[in-house]
This record gives sequence, C-alpha cells and structure tokens, in this order.
Amino acid sequence: MAAARLPALRPGRFGWGAAQLSLASLASRAIGFVYSAAVVRLAGPEAIGLFRLAWPLYSTAFTVATAGVPYAMAKLLAEQRSDSREGAATSRRVALQGFALLGLTSLTIGALLNWAAPWLVGQVGGEPRAASILQVMAPALPLACLAAGARAVFESSRRMGIPASSLLAEQLALSVSALLLVTHVTRQAADPAWVARGLAMASVLGEAVGLLVLAFALDRLWRQWRRAEGRAPGAAVHARRWRHWWPRSIVALALPVTTGRILSSVGGSLATLLLPNRLLQAGLTASEAAAQVGLLRGVALPLVLMPNMLSLALMTTLVPSISAALARGDRGTAQAYSDKAMATTVLFALPAGAAFLGLPELWTRVLYGEASAATLLVICTLGAPFAYLGQTLVGVLRGLGRPEIPVRSHLVGLAVETGLIWVWVAQPHLGIRGAAYATVLGYAVAYAVNQYGALREIGTTLRAADFVLPVVGAAAAAASARAVAAAVLALLAAGATAPGWLVEAIALLVGLAVLAGVYGVALRASPVWRWLSA
Repeated sequence: MAAARLPALRPGRFGWGAAQLSLASLASRAIGFVYSAAVVRLAGPEAIGLFRLAWPLYSTAFTVATAGVPYAMAKLLAEQRSDSREGAATSRRVALQGFALLGLTSLTIGALLNWAAPWLVGQVGGEPRAASILQVMAPALPLACLAAGARAVFESSRRMGIPASSLLAEQLALSVSALLLVTHVTRQAADPAWVARGLAMASVLGEAVGLLVLAFALDRLWRQWRRAEGRAPGAAVHARRWRHWWPRSIVALALPVTTGRILSSVGGSLATLLLPNRLLQAGLTASEAAAQVGLLRGVALPLVLMPNMLSLALMTTLVPSISAALARGDRGTAQAYSDKAMATTVLFALPAGAAFLGLPELWTRVLYGEASAATLLVICTLGAPFAYLGQTLVGVLRGLGRPEIPVRSHLVGLAVETGLIWVWVAQPHLGIRGAAYATVLGYAVAYAVNQYGALREIGTTLRAADFVLPVVGAAAAAASARAVAAAVLALLAAGATAPGWLVEAIALLVGLAVLAGVYGVALRASPVWRWLSA
C-alpha cells in the first residue's frame, strides 16, 4: 500500500519535534486534568462554568492582540539560515519587530478588556458574575502574547524542546496555584464566583512562569544570532533608518488572516455566551445554567479534546517543515509530511474515540465525580475525529501559505454551531445536549472545508481503504472494553449498593488495557501502520 506509493521520511526534526511537543502536551493535559477534576469535586461545575464564560472573551482579546504576528514570525524565520551573517541579522530583526508589535497590541487590548469587562460579560453574556473574573485575567494578556511570539521563534527552527518545557512549566505553575487558591477560597466562602476568580489568578501566574522559561532560552538564542552577525553579544544596536525597522513583512503576512481570525474568535465567544441565555429560555435558573455550561465546556469537551494534543503538536511542526520543503522546491516531501501527519492523526483518533464511547460513565465519574456529564461526553466524541483532523489540516494549510482557508472554515463551522445553539438549546427536551450536537456539526463542517482546501492545494496519496483495519479494530476495542469493564465492576462491587471510586478506577484502567490490546493487534496488521513505521 502506502509504502510503495509514498516517499520515505527519515525520523528527523519533524518527527522528534512533534514527539517532544506531544509528550509535553500530554503531561500538561494530565496535570490540567488533575487540577480541573479537583476543582469540580471541591467547588462543583458552577465555578468551572463561570470561568468558561469569561474565557472566550479573553481568548478573543488574545486573538486580536496577537493579530497573526506569531504565525508571520514563524514563517519568516523558518525561511532564514540563522547560521549565516545575513540570516542571523534578518532573524534578529524579525524577532525584535514581532515582539515590539506584540507588546504594543497586547498592552492596549489588555487595558481595553479590563475597562469593558462589565459591559461585555454582563450585557452580552447575561452573567454579571463573570465580569470580575475577566478583569482578573486581563493582566495575563501581555504575558501570553509575548510567550506566543517566543514560541514562534523556537518553533521556526524546530527547537521544540524549549516551547515544550515552557508549556510544562506554565501548566504546573497554573495547576499548583489554582489548587491552593481554590482550596483556600472554598474554606472561606462557598461562592462559586470567588473560586472562578482564583482560577483566573492562577492563569496569570502560569503565563508568567511560562514566559520566564522562554525568556532565558531566548537570551541564549539572541547571543547566538549576534555572534553569527560578527557582533559582540553586548554590543549596542546601530541606528538604522526607519524603513529597515518597519515590520512590513510581518504585517504583510499577518494582516490577510487577522480579520478572519478575529471574526472566528468573536464567533466562538458568541457561541459560548449564548448558552446561559438560551438555557434560561429552556426553564433553568442562572445557577443551573452555569452548572450546565460547566458540564459541557469544563468536563465533556476538555476530556474529548485531550487527545488533540497530538494534532496541536503536528500542526506546530508542520508549518516550518512544509514551508522549508516548499522553499527548496521539494513538493513531494511537503506532501509526504502532510500525509504522514494525517495518517498519524487518524490512527490516534480512533482509539481515543473508542475509549470515550465505550466507557463514558467511568470517565466522568472517576475523573470529575459527575455521572451526568456522560451523555454529553458521548455526543461530543462524535465530533472528535473532525476536531483532531481539522487541527492537523490547519498546520498543513499554514505551511502551504494558505492560512486564510482554516480561518474561513472556522468561521463557517462557528456559524453553523451558533445558529444551532440558538435554535436547539432553548428547547427543554434538548437543553445543553443541543449545544453538544451543535458543536459536533460545527467541527464536521470546518473539517470538510479544510480537507477540500488541502486536497486542492497539495493532494494526497492516502486512501480510505488503508484505514479499514484500524476502524474495525477500534470498534471491536470499544465493545470489548465496555464488556470487560462491566464485568470488573460487577465482580468488585458484588454486594455493594454502588461502586466506589477505587472500584470504578480499576474498571476504567482494565477496560483501557483491553482496548489498547485489541486495537493494537488490528493496528499492527494494517498497511498504513507498516508505512508509518518503515
């Protein structure tokens, strides 16, 4: 199959870079799950729901403040040879201009966000309690934007270990501080809004720690560039004419996608902010609505998107890898990178989906103590493959120099999701499940647009028939895991009125082991696996 049709790829920086970011993302998600599960158990889903209502607006502000600059920095730097005198000078100038732009925009947008928070959350979102949470998060914006630029610098040269380290440091600082703050607040007061403010304060601290790690590494890289230029590391920068410092190349790359990115981020915020009002229309109280938002946005969706760390890592490494291949005129290697990333995503998405579909109740009870989120988990899992593949395609299209296609696809998907949320969530027989179904369809539509664009731009040598065995294996693995987990529960919980947490955790782990074994047998027999491991 594929081994005869696809060019061989040596496991160089592309594979190692993706592996580093994947491991860091996995560890980061694991740490995040521990603290988020603890928060839900300590304070309930309402606190998480309030935090999730403020988060989309912060995310929108981040999108506006970055304005596509990190993407432009990564692409411009990937095209330079930083070991040459001219390449080092250009790299240093691009990085300096990018950081200057990010600092200016992030400080401005952060101040506006803090000032407009009461109106944005209270009037638009209909949940005034989230306004103070957004104001606490506002100081993190400049830190997050500068960190995004620093990660772009290292990702451009595929030095993924540094962004991976900063990601781990950020998540560890956030999680530890969040747990300490939430524990303290819950002892002092039972108000979920105060718990959410504690989570917001922890996010500021996490961003600061992550940026500090990047700053130390960036200082070393800066010295390397100066040495390559032939200038002493401590030498002053010579005055240059303004036209040499105006970041025209960065702006030229960033501007075409900025408007679309802002619109897509605003659309995502609108989709989330609509939920409380539409749930109120369905007959829920404000506290019940916030709790329902917490179950969807704070339990089910984060759990489903946990495996997306592989797609995010692939997306990050694909941009410089494909860009560099195309700069050499090597279109075949660029297509091979794309096919390899897509195949890897499919093979990882299948067991992840099988695990969630086969054992939904155990996942939500063991991790969060919220059995009521199991139905939402099952619904959201239906959209997981589209989310994972769509994210990988974003990296492919950005590397091909077509970042406007993912923006367009995201906008179309958000339009579908927002429209369906407006119609379905207010219906009492659907409620928050309507939002879950809307999310699934939004992911599917966005993936379809991205896939069509990628096929037109670079094509593929992959075939659907290559994945028959993995799909069958995943289905068999889900059924086997569910049956074995049920048997373990029945055996260990015999005579008990309800299974305890430890019993359910054991059943979950045994079920996952069975799932891994069954799927692994089918995977190793598939031709696509033989190509990937060749």
